[in-house]
Amino acid sequence: MDQHKPELSVIVPAFQASATIEPCLRALAYQTLAPERYEIIVVDDGSSDRTADRAAGAGAQVLRMTRNSGPAAARNAGLVIARGQLIVFTDADCEPTPEFLAGLASHLANPSVGGAKGVYLSKQRALVARFVQHEYEDRYRHTARQRSVDFADTYACCYRRADILRAGGFDASLPVCEDQEMSFRLVEAGVHIEFAPDVRTYHHHCEDIRVYLRKKFRIARWKVRVLCKHPSKVVHDSHTPRMMKVEMIAASLLFLTAVLYGLRRQRETTWLPVAFTSAGYLALVAPFVRNAARDDVPVAIMAPMLLLSRDLALTTGTIVGLMDMLRILVHRTCTKACAY
Repeated sequence: MDQHKPELSVIVPAFQASATIEPCLRALAYQTLAPERYEIIVVDDGSSDRTADRAAGAGAQVLRMTRNSGPAAARNAGLVIARGQLIVFTDADCEPTPEFLAGLASHLANPSVGGAKGVYLSKQRALVARFVQHEYEDRYRHTARQRSVDFADTYACCYRRADILRAGGFDASLPVCEDQEMSFRLVEAGVHIEFAPDVRTYHHHCEDIRVYLRKKFRIARWKVRVLCKHPSKVVHDSHTPRMMKVEMIAASLLFLTAVLYGLRRQRETTWLPVAFTSAGYLALVAPFVRNAARDDVPVAIMAPMLLLSRDLALTTGTIVGLMDMLRILVHRTCTKACAY
């Protein structure tokens, strides 16, 4: 191998990330992997703050985009100038552990492995952030039980550059869920992705419940478009427990039942349907509560309400996403009809 050519290229898309980019780059500089084996590329996605200056000051190669185009376009731009055969993705609000890059390199040392997906850690003490970490850990337990991985998040993953280029890179029309969509596409093309729980990065999770719920709504809305492109993933993917879809239905039933009860209280409507749907929902989320209670009782106590809010946000986002797709379908149909 050319001694001047790195083995790995780490691509970090960054937008308005001046508060977090330096800790991220310090963590990437302090790796057990020899520094000559990797390069760090920060793609400043049209930031108006000092993201690019601080990244350059920390020693990263900085690619400046003239306008904000989204993380998919930023990663694609970084891919163009990357020199490594292996492409590592992480985010500007992440702080990888010292073994992060060495762990990814070791997984892809096996030529039959085309990708690896790592995990989040958190140092935060805010209740919502601790809940989010437990939520991810619940997903990781689900992923660990799968025979293969088809869902890799770009906060901690690695692919072969040739495979990404062959797949056409990230879909820049997706403002979120672009990493999920590309991992689905890569797996469909025959790329084998491994779950790598030994590859870890600290992350700054949402601490404000409103920000968290808006994020969930947005993910669900755009996930509809991803699933329209990959309909087989509606039933199952390696990241999303099937029971979560049941939870969303149960949360919607509980909400509707409670609303109907509130509207009809003056008619002395029985409260039993509300009690029944509440008990059903609590039974579904009991495993999450039980796991959280092992090391964080406050999160376990608040988990049912937080999960209910999350499931309602996901359901609402899914409904809006379906309406978006219906509008697109109607527009295309009308356009074709007018063409005739």
